[in-house]
Amino acid sequence: MNSEDSRNIILAIVLSVLVLIGWQYFYAGPQLQKERQAQTQTQSQPQANLATPTAGGAGAVAPPGAAPATPSATQSNQGQVWVLRDGKPVAVAVVLGLDDDTYTEIVSGNVQPGDLVITGEQSTTGGQTATPQLRL
Repeated sequence: MNSEDSRNIILAIVLSVLVLIGWQYFYAGPQLQKERQAQTQTQSQPQANLATPTAGGAGAVAPPGAAPATPSATQSNQGQVWVLRDGKPVAVAVVLGLDDDTYTEIVSGNVQPGDLVITGEQSTTGGQTATPQLRL
């Protein structure tokens, strides 16, 4: 490779670097600044309009990154469980918390540790649900 080819390669590399620096300085930098300003404006506007959020209050909005608020009884998280008391099923009103489709948290209600909670029905061997017999 002769000296003129080496000079052309070095010149091409230097010009490429100058193009990249110019693009970053004149296009990408100002574009990034505009996006950051728009993002800070959108974040500051909703926070200025919010009242102080109360944990679990109706319509309360937690700031970003905050822990989830405990649900309150005013929301649609009231439920009912059946508990065996003295050998008989008794309906107990409860306030439900977190739910992952397998487990449900009970936030409040007259359910104590050790209570027998009815979670389903027993099945017979034929796969049909066992129904209690009515006594007349």
